[in-house]
Amino acid sequence: MVGVGETDSPRARFFALCLIMLLILPLTGYTISATTGKAITGNEVISIEIQSYGTLANVHAFETGEFINWNITWEGIDNTTSNLYQYDYTFYAGYINNGTLMFSGNGTGFPTENGSIPFSIAAFEIWNGSYEYTLKVKLWDHNRSQIIDTDETKFIIFQTVISPSHSDLLIFGDSLSDMGNSKATYGTPESPPYYGGRFSTGPMWNEYVALEMGLSISPGTGSNLGSNRAFGGAEAGEGLNFFVIPNLGKQIEPTTIGLDLMKK
Repeated sequence: MVGVGETDSPRARFFALCLIMLLILPLTGYTISATTGKAITGNEVISIEIQSYGTLANVHAFETGEFINWNITWEGIDNTTSNLYQYDYTFYAGYINNGTLMFSGNGTGFPTENGSIPFSIAAFEIWNGSYEYTLKVKLWDHNRSQIIDTDETKFIIFQTVISPSHSDLLIFGDSLSDMGNSKATYGTPESPPYYGGRFSTGPMWNEYVALEMGLSISPGTGSNLGSNRAFGGAEAGEGLNFFVIPNLGKQIEPTTIGLDLMKK
C-alpha cells in the first residue's frame, strides 16, 4: 500500500536514478589515493629529454669520455607543499626487462606546475663494456605507494678510443728479437736454414708490431741508425757477453744507440 503523497511509479524511480547519476558523474574524473589523501587527476606527466647525437634527433649515442646530459620534464604537477611527489631515475645496461641496474637516483617535490630539471653523469660511470642502455623515470605519489607516470629512453655508449701517435719503435733484447745484428757482425745464424739473418724461420714478432703501428724497423748496432738494437746471445745486465755481445744495458746506452737515433 502506498501512503498519501507517496509515489512508486517507474517514472519516479527513473528520475531518482538520473539525479543520483548527475551527482556521481562529476566525481568519476579522478581517483583518491587512500594512503595520501591526494587527488590523482591523471594530468601529471613526466618525461625524459636526452641529448641527441649530432643532428639526429632520435639517436642518442655517447662515448665513455663524454657526459650524458638529460632533463626530467613534468607537466600538470600540484606543487603545493602538502603534495610532494617523488621521482626515481634509473640506468640499466641493456633493456629494462632483462637489463642490469647500473645507477639510480631520486628526488622529492617540484617547484612549479610545469618545468624541467637538468641532470648529468659521466658515461664511464654506467658503462659496463656493452653498447645498449636504458634510462627510466618514475613519478610516485607522496609516500611512494602509487606510480603515477613513467617514461624511458634507450641510448648507446661506445668506448672512447684515442689513437696514439708514435715516431719510432726501439727494440732491445736477444735472439728472440734480433733482426740481423748478429748476422751482420759475426755471420750467425746461417741463412738458410734461418730466415734473413734472424734466429727464426720467418719475420720476428717486432716486425709485425711495427707493421700494425705503421712504422718501419730495421737492425742496427753502434753508429748504424736501425731502431732494432737486439743482439742474439745478449743477456740482461751491463757490459758485454762473451766479451763481444752487447747485453741489454749496453744496447740502451746513448753512445751505443747513437745520438742521431736518440734525437728522432
